[in-house]
Amino acid sequence: MKIDINCDLGEGENQLACENDALLMPYITRCNIACGGHAGNELTMKLSVKNAVKNNLIIGAHPGYPDPDNFGRVTINMSFENLEISLLKQISSLQKICNNLQLSLDHIKFHGALYNEIESNPKLTKQIVGMIFKHYPTLSVICLAEGLLMENCKKNDLNYLQEAFIDRRYLKNKKLSPRTMVGSVIECQELAIKQAVALAFHKPIETIDKQWITVKADTLCLHGDNNNSLGVATMLNKTLLEKDIKIR
Repeated sequence: MKIDINCDLGEGENQLACENDALLMPYITRCNIACGGHAGNELTMKLSVKNAVKNNLIIGAHPGYPDPDNFGRVTINMSFENLEISLLKQISSLQKICNNLQLSLDHIKFHGALYNEIESNPKLTKQIVGMIFKHYPTLSVICLAEGLLMENCKKNDLNYLQEAFIDRRYLKNKKLSPRTMVGSVIECQELAIKQAVALAFHKPIETIDKQWITVKADTLCLHGDNNNSLGVATMLNKTLLEKDIKIR
């Protein structure tokens, strides 16, 4: 068996933060690099791309609401026109850095509150898919497994990867539990690994509301800003290899 693991990176402000990110890179397959909306700047984007190349990672853009004060985790009341301008600016800034290094972006994964809003707002979902279809039709979209964005990408013949989360709890409707709920972020290394292995084998996982669901995904996400991310990444790598699962 093989498994794809993605990680949201480049969300710090300086070289040290990027060096810490680089410690995770040997244990993942692809990275989603913050590009100046919720986090990230030109320096962190350049360093993140260069570190990703050194580790043979697939590179994608990680745009979000232009709200660094709240780390993009609060829904912003703004027109789609202004949101689109910001998202295109974010993606193009990372794409320009990649082009200068003769690299290509592979995918887009939206961040935080925007990721969740896209899954609960059908109008916004269609607008986002329309934007991608118009400006980035060759890029894949990482989206919540069995969610609205996935369905709309499929209808519009956009490439997509269905995503499940190693270190986040789910609701019984297969959406992520809000971060405001106690226990929504899995801090315990053992629990995160247990959930990751279950997801890898398409076996049921327990939701935050004590139900059991099965989530079939193409890629698993480990959050780079999780306090135990490096410990989870190294132990997960060891556990998967013991179970004859290769991180591809």
